[in-house]
Amino acid sequence: MPDTAAAQLRRVLLLIPRLADGVLHSYEEIVGLVGTDAETIKRDLRSIAERFDDPGGFLDNIQIFMESGGVKVTAMHFHRPMRLTLAELGALELGLALVAAGRTPEDRKPIASARERLRQVIAKLPKDPFPPELHVAGESGSEHDLATLAVIGKAMRNNRKVRLAYRGGSAKRTSQRVVCPYQYAYAVGAWYLIAHCEQSKGIRVFRVDRIESVERLDDTYVVSSDFSPEDIVKDGQVFHGGAPETVTIRYGPAVARWIAEREHRTLEKDGSLVREYPLADPTWVVRHVLQYGADAEVVGPAGARAAVRAALQRITSAD
Repeated sequence: MPDTAAAQLRRVLLLIPRLADGVLHSYEEIVGLVGTDAETIKRDLRSIAERFDDPGGFLDNIQIFMESGGVKVTAMHFHRPMRLTLAELGALELGLALVAAGRTPEDRKPIASARERLRQVIAKLPKDPFPPELHVAGESGSEHDLATLAVIGKAMRNNRKVRLAYRGGSAKRTSQRVVCPYQYAYAVGAWYLIAHCEQSKGIRVFRVDRIESVERLDDTYVVSSDFSPEDIVKDGQVFHGGAPETVTIRYGPAVARWIAEREHRTLEKDGSLVREYPLADPTWVVRHVLQYGADAEVVGPAGARAAVRAALQRITSAD
């Protein structure tokens, strides 16, 4: 069976915490830990120690010394037992609460059990205040987004309609919409509400950060029997209805292997990967491509290429 990047990552994540004590470990000892051969172990460790953009063996907060007789690793954040911080536990509890809001009563039972176990752990930790930056949940949404989702989640649990004050990306004015909230999902870097809109008389997708206010109504609704969130959220993308425009991205060999394994795709002969995604949100394309630098290129359409080019020009001009 060919070795995969995922398998290599699993070995590295197993090895580093066990070796990060600053003591020289023989290759024979390490082989016994992961059940593979010494050459594979050396290759795994070299993949960390030999970086083109960092001094060899000195990644951020981790030093790897490879000698003829074995390996010595010093790391700041991989000591056993590895424990989550109070802030990380709080973030997990918040995430479980958001997941539970969109589930059936039966599905919420194991989630509620997990939340209770987290609360018990949190209660035993020192009562240090949360740092100020935690009041905004980063990629998981702003305070406004989470407060909006809390109102929507409560309405969903009771099958109540909500009134939205919503301003779309191209709209000049805010509109009032009465909707039946069916589901919400996190995709392409933002929270989305999937709902039946009475004004449009169909399923519509609303970006939560564009909902200026939300009001729970007394009117009830029944979720349509043919509704399927999988028809709207696919591969981490959001379909806004109808046949979406697609964007084609080519990944260079340096990153293509990882993406191909994650998305179960086949590499081209030169080691690259070409993928098509629904163009649900142009800003997602810009963020996605720029994170890979020169190893990702928008093949088309022209509008998406222009958006990436404009973002790069803004970055370079700011320098």
